Amino acid sequence: MDSHRLRSISQNLTISLIIVIVILTIAFLSIYYYQISSREKLRLEQTADEYISSIASTLEVPLLNFLL
Repeated sequence: MDSHRLRSISQNLTISLIIVIVILTIAFLSIYYYQISSREKLRLEQTADEYISSIASTLEVPLLNFLL
């Protein structure tokens, strides 16, 4: 019979507060993760572009010029 007992208002408020805090935490962490991943993706693309330009400038000079 005790299992069918209604919860008190304080229990309902406590559970609701915990659920709201968990949902907000997940939302903020998701937004933060998205911002960090976007920033790191941009940084990685810039680094790749620097490597591409460095390799392209290195390959402009024929290897035969270094051997002769």
